Amino acid sequence: ESYDYAEHLSTRASHSAAVSDDLARALAIVGTSEECAVRLRDLQATGLDAFIFPLAGRHRAERWRKIRAEVLDQIMV
Repeated sequence: ESYDYAEHLSTRASHSAAVSDDLARALAIVGTSEECAVRLRDLQATGLDAFIFPLAGRHRAERWRKIRAEVLDQIMV
C-alpha cells in the first residue's frame, strides 16, 4: 500500500490512525475553541508571545476567520 498524497489532510484516510489523539495534543493546539483558547493562554503564561498557525488545504481564509473569531478573540489582550 502506498501513501496517497491526495488524502494527506483527510481525517478519513487510512493513515490518520497513525496519529493518536494524545500525540496530536502533545504536538499541536487541538480541540474545541474553548480548549484551544485555554491551551494558548497557558502558553502565554509561560512567556510565549507569538504563535504560528499553518493552515494547509482548502478554505484557509475561512478557517483563519473562524480561528480569530472563536479562539484568538478570547485570548487577545
